[in-house]
Amino acid sequence: MSLEKSIKYYKENQKFLAEKHHGEFVVIKDKSICGFYADISLAFSEACKEMQPGTFLIRQCIGSEEEQPIFTFSRVA
Repeated sequence: MSLEKSIKYYKENQKFLAEKHHGEFVVIKDKSICGFYADISLAFSEACKEMQPGTFLIRQCIGSEEEQPIFTFSRVA
């Protein structure tokens, strides 16, 4: 449930984040920004020091027009 809050918070603040921290990775938990990092690996490792994986959101600070769709595939036998 808290991940939904984090996603909503990011979307509501995406324009501001993209303007102020373009290209950086932001860690969000609920409606709080926990930090900005140069790369996603560092963002994840630092976030895991304080929080459990799956309880926080990591997003790159880019404008909505720059977002690329993400496709995932799985092989189910």
